Amino acid sequence: MPGLHRYELCLVLFVSTEEGWLIDDHLDFSLFKGEKERHDRDISEKFLAEREHDLDNKNAMTEKRRADNLKREEDKWNSVEFKEAAEADRQRRLQEDPLIGKKNVSGVPYNIVSLSYNDTYEGRKLKHSDEMVKYRGEVRKANLAYKGHLGFNPIIGEQTLPIDAPYKPESFTENPPPGYEAMYSQLG
Repeated sequence: MPGLHRYELCLVLFVSTEEGWLIDDHLDFSLFKGEKERHDRDISEKFLAEREHDLDNKNAMTEKRRADNLKREEDKWNSVEFKEAAEADRQRRLQEDPLIGKKNVSGVPYNIVSLSYNDTYEGRKLKHSDEMVKYRGEVRKANLAYKGHLGFNPIIGEQTLPIDAPYKPESFTENPPPGYEAMYSQLG
């Protein structure tokens, strides 16, 4: 309806009926408001609503971040508790198993710190075994020296360096104590 004067528009808007004048409902009346009515006087309320909407969005983001951090923290502590429970279970299993504790025991009855044999049947047996190894080594050394003519002077035809016979240790005759079980299998 462009080009009509506003008074002419009023004639178009009102329809005459027998009861009186009716307003045509399908027309848009925003164009026909007065100067004061057309301008929005509640701009401060719109700005307030916009600020409240922004504040609500900011608070929602803060709450979401807080919930995420809380969940992450709970997951972390659940993980720590799970690790502690697993370690406690491992310690309990180590204490209950009799063979696991033996893994830290020496394999032979010999103390490598003090360089001494244990004062047990097995320690004395190992000491005798080591002395027999040393004795057999001395016998080999003397045998090689004799066969290689060590200390023999061919010019004078005499043995100038004597080859000493090694000392043989006494045989191990100790009986095991009653109820003895071998702790070290290689010593049998």
